[in-house]
Amino acid sequence: NIITGNVSNGIKIALFPPSAPSNLDIYSVIYTYQLVFLSGAYVSLTWQDNSNNELGFKLEMKGVGGGWGGNWYQVAQTTSSDYTHYITPIPYTPVTFYFRVKAYNEAGESDCSNEDHFTVH
Repeated sequence: NIITGNVSNGIKIALFPPSAPSNLDIYSVIYTYQLVFLSGAYVSLTWQDNSNNELGFKLEMKGVGGGWGGNWYQVAQTTSSDYTHYITPIPYTPVTFYFRVKAYNEAGESDCSNEDHFTVH
């Protein structure tokens, strides 16, 4: 199974997109306060890297409820392979936030991982 090809100057490029990450999990949630009021949170996410040819990962999030449109958007992009965790801020608003991650390389993006979610109350 060939996953890289050589070009004339010796640089290897990926011929196929990477395999999708799996086992996305919200590892922890850290709440933040401004004075004595809850103002937001940080969500710590982990996942399993199932590829050996990725350049990095793209983390996507969507909010459902509270005026959020429910559309996916990219909140982070790593530029390191074998990166399997990320901490992202979320606002304190009564919304359910969904997360997913995908790997990428020169040939394209993987399918998305499983989704995990967190509801702010």
